[in-house]
Amino acid sequence: MSHKANENFFATKRHWSQRKDEILKCYLTAYLPKILRVGKPVLIVDGFAGPGRFHDGQAGSPIIIAECVIQTLAKNLQSRQEIGLWCIEKTIGLFNLLEENLTPIQFAKAKSGEFGDYASQISQAAKTQSVFLYVDPFTVEGLDWNQLDQIFQGLGTGNSVEVLLNLNSASFVRRGLSVLKCSLKNMDGDADSSDPVDQEIEETPTLEALNSIAGGVWWRQLILNAGSFPEAVAEFTGQFCVRLKNRFKHVVYHPIKAMPHHQVAKYYLVFGTRHIDGLTLMNDEMVKSRRVLADMAKPKEALLFEKRSEELVPDLERLPSLILARTQIPFPRGDVIDQIIENEFCQFHRTEIRGCIEELLKSGKLASETKKTKINDDCKIWVQKK
Repeated sequence: MSHKANENFFATKRHWSQRKDEILKCYLTAYLPKILRVGKPVLIVDGFAGPGRFHDGQAGSPIIIAECVIQTLAKNLQSRQEIGLWCIEKTIGLFNLLEENLTPIQFAKAKSGEFGDYASQISQAAKTQSVFLYVDPFTVEGLDWNQLDQIFQGLGTGNSVEVLLNLNSASFVRRGLSVLKCSLKNMDGDADSSDPVDQEIEETPTLEALNSIAGGVWWRQLILNAGSFPEAVAEFTGQFCVRLKNRFKHVVYHPIKAMPHHQVAKYYLVFGTRHIDGLTLMNDEMVKSRRVLADMAKPKEALLFEKRSEELVPDLERLPSLILARTQIPFPRGDVIDQIIENEFCQFHRTEIRGCIEELLKSGKLASETKKTKINDDCKIWVQKK
């Protein structure tokens, strides 16, 4: 299904949308040069594109993606690989604006229709091209598990498909409660009520529609067993990602909250990749996003002790023990960093882990095969035995 956004939605960009767009932009900036080395054409699909720009002139996802491609091609003039961009939008008024905004960009194509209308074509393209999917519906009705899985299930050795998906779990749970005719404690969860999304459910969804979004009936008992609305939202997000792991080696998610104290996120950015490089790149971008929210919660006056939650400000003092636990036998520094990111996603930026390793080398708690403290990711490190 398409956007259900009215004109007001595209008037100006809210700060939480800016965080989402920054993650998309920074990830693609790092992803594109790497994926070009695979030697295949690249296809980026914006499944719910909107008009391309907001009414105040700010770039929407199609323009953000296009600018990332232009910058990449300018820096990789020697590359012979093509990069294509499909921007899909059903709403006629939005599509007309999208087509107009994309006219100067030769590699970008505005495509009219539902995202699901193009699932077969995207699945076919994935056999010969590296595909990045950006799936950002206005609310959950835009998602269909089987349509997505049609693209994912054909993945095999040598294929590269990644997905960055906006999962509005709160919207799904509200709709589920409406269908099941029940309620939960703390329905608002201190969420910001200024956003028009999901303030009211104009039409009661059907069980069949919700089953199509979730890919089964598993969500029903989960909602009924939840002790509160925030708990149900968190459980739904986690179980959705568990099911996505049947197709991707790495699946992670990041809550995009309007305010640091809110218990319920506006939505979750869910990322699926089969490659550790994709995971580590996305980790660094989501760490930056978390820090933006942490800065919003920073007290005006400095305090002796950190009062913000570990969800906002992870404990860096854990990092040395995590590194030492993974270097009981020699491992390349890059592998150690990757393992920590995989097990502690969105806790530490790569530069923090690298800096901590250097300090452990300087203190003699770690040793390196070069006997130096300044090393590269291929250099093996291990715990210095006393």
